[in-house]
Amino acid sequence: MSDSNEKQLEVGGDFLESLSSANLANWQAINEMVANSIDAWFDMNSKSHQLVIDIQIDQQKDLDKAQLILQDNAMGMDLKTLEKAVTAFLHSDKKQGDNAHRYLGMFGFGLLGAAFTIGTELTVITTQDNKTHFKAESNVEDFKKTKSFVMSEYKPNTQEKKLFQNSGTRVIVKNFNSEFNKVNTIRYLQHSWRFFLSKNEHGKAVKINLDFSGDKHQIESVKLGFFNDRPVIDETIVPIEFELEWKPRRSNKKEKIKISGQVGLSAQGGQGEFHGGLNLYRRGQLIEVANRELYSWGAAFAKFHGDLHIDLPVNFQKGGYDKQSDGWKELEKSFGQASKYFTQYTKWSVDFESQFSTDPESDDYKDFIARYKKNFNLKLTAEEQSLLSKGEKTSASEPPKKPPTTTTTVTEDKESDEDVLKVIDLISFKINKEKFKIKTTATPDEGRPPWFIVPTGSSLGIVFNTIHPNYKTISDAHSKMSTNNFAFSLIKSIYLDCIKQFLSSKNIEFKLIAEFANEYWELES
Repeated sequence: MSDSNEKQLEVGGDFLESLSSANLANWQAINEMVANSIDAWFDMNSKSHQLVIDIQIDQQKDLDKAQLILQDNAMGMDLKTLEKAVTAFLHSDKKQGDNAHRYLGMFGFGLLGAAFTIGTELTVITTQDNKTHFKAESNVEDFKKTKSFVMSEYKPNTQEKKLFQNSGTRVIVKNFNSEFNKVNTIRYLQHSWRFFLSKNEHGKAVKINLDFSGDKHQIESVKLGFFNDRPVIDETIVPIEFELEWKPRRSNKKEKIKISGQVGLSAQGGQGEFHGGLNLYRRGQLIEVANRELYSWGAAFAKFHGDLHIDLPVNFQKGGYDKQSDGWKELEKSFGQASKYFTQYTKWSVDFESQFSTDPESDDYKDFIARYKKNFNLKLTAEEQSLLSKGEKTSASEPPKKPPTTTTTVTEDKESDEDVLKVIDLISFKINKEKFKIKTTATPDEGRPPWFIVPTGSSLGIVFNTIHPNYKTISDAHSKMSTNNFAFSLIKSIYLDCIKQFLSSKNIEFKLIAEFANEYWELES
């Protein structure tokens, strides 16, 4: 190597403590690296050049041996730019760039913050012509002592030239701090970059390839609602656009942005933290998943999903918007819960009832879709026009009224010998004459409790979270419940907890739920 020196960092001694307390998930750290690659692609100013990002995660039981490699074919960096990339923590010159209005990393956590969130050793190799390579190397322990990176400039040999076709950057992070979850990594990449993964305003579709310990995937763009396995029905997608204007506290000049996106309904709801909500994007990058701050959320609104593109300040980890900014405060004031702006959309979720929402061939489903589309001025099919011309049950501007039902409402003065709630067996019960059955599945879901419910029609889905610390205990108990009394009691208590959640969501009286629970608990293996 022809030249090597150490670059001192202009940061305080509490830098590493800031990283450890940032609460940045691994998927967010990867997203910051992807954002840097996209920014370098912007700098090429070429709509004909397809950006390719290859991500290789070599997961090991011994985290000391694990490594991540992220490589792109974007513009690459010269030595000065590389120095800034690894030293400009919480600082960026991108605000002054020609593409400042497009950059994703402008307010970001930085390459250094993202890399040291994932692991303790960082190497960056970059080139703009594949004739000269630049390298930056450091690790956490050396950084604690010297606060420096070793910078190198060298002429690549034949083998080193094979790393790049022409230009690009290769980021290597070793010695992981924690494991990656494959399912969540794929899911967040799909969701975070879905607007770049197809042809977009900046050029060709970005191609992201993931090699997770030999398991290879090409990350593909997904539909709204896919993140929660609740894809939105195409016929219900409504474009949304409005202007937000506010006056910053320390300025006499008003600011204005246009907020756009789409909303729609899924066939299924649920009570999970990601069932229903608005996905918030800044310049095409996912910032918040299933945000519910702009409307009043409840299980009845779990079928309502949306995407909003909001170019407002985010916090330095890009884990969320800066809720103390003047722009966000005005957004909450003008379009938040108190304004009831989103009620015009969410009220349709209430009346898209599970009895018919999963049956597109039913008359109720077709009638609902026709009214919904007419209300939002969406193009109607000939069949839908015919349905509406035969006479509407309700005003076209309102969802159809709920029909009276005795299956989910219990009145205090109801006098009947018939049991309102009835235990059938461990996995079956009745609400009046309607029978419900428990169905269990297992799936990884970061941030979720060890189990949660997903009601669907006459099924009460119970999902066990495979990445929760308690999953092994629950799984073992589930497999032994027919032969082990303790295991049976544990699973029975989980089932009962889920049934009680479900009954409460149906507005069943607490007294009746308590009586049901006592009867259910008497069940034996």
